[in-house]
Amino acid sequence: MNKVLIYNDKTWNKNLKIIIIKSSRRNFFKTATFAGAGAMATGMLAGCTPKEQAESNLAAILDSVRKSHTQKFNMSGYAAPAIPVVRIGMIGLGDRGSGALERLSFIEGVEIRALCDKREVAVKESQKYLQSIGRPVAQELFGSEESWKKLSELPDLDLIYICTP
Repeated sequence: MNKVLIYNDKTWNKNLKIIIIKSSRRNFFKTATFAGAGAMATGMLAGCTPKEQAESNLAAILDSVRKSHTQKFNMSGYAAPAIPVVRIGMIGLGDRGSGALERLSFIEGVEIRALCDKREVAVKESQKYLQSIGRPVAQELFGSEESWKKLSELPDLDLIYICTP
């Protein structure tokens, strides 16, 4: 696209000078990019100028740390009693879930007790994998978006492993 720019040049004794400016989308974007970068840099530099120094609250923090208080409860160092066999239910058996199922199946003391996914084929494939490595058959839940609720209500699970996006 060509634009015509007419301006008054004093060296030509007020004669009108005509310039044809070639303009394209590429040139427009180049100009806009540089203009935006310049505006952004100006704003960033303005943000680097020191303003009024905010009052430090370091003294209040140090006072608080020095005060003595009694610890009511702390989970650090807490250990639950050991479970000899961890019974797991899996929700989501797609790409991530099938990989997680394989990794969990290698851990000693883990039983995969339930498999849940919206897609029946994903549950069947995971069940097939468990059987191929000699693991017991897991309960299958599939077919609806609400299947996970049934899995979470199963009484014989210690852990529910969720592998959904």
